[in-house]
Parts: sequence; structure tokens; C-alpha cells
Amino acid sequence: MEYTLVKTATYKGLIKEVNELIKQGWIPQGGVMEDQNGRCLQAMINTN
Repeated sequence: MEYTLVKTATYKGLIKEVNELIKQGWIPQGGVMEDQNGRCLQAMINTN
């Protein structure tokens, strides 16, 4: 099992990165977060 945290400067970039990982078998975990610097974050898990 692998975990990763996707970090991008915009929500548009986050959507692109998350969709690419989903195509590779990753699953989003929890909701989208924004850190104190305005970056967008999404936790992902891969169970392959």
C-alpha cells in the first residue's frame, strides 16, 4: 500500500494531477485541502 500527497498551486492543476493518478489505480482519500500558502492538496492511496 502506498500513500502520496498531491500538491499544486491551483485547483485546476490539482484536478489534472488527481485524474492522472486515478487512471493509474490511485484512490482519493478525504477531501481537498488548502494550506497556509494557498496550495491545493489531496491525499491519495494505491492498494495495487
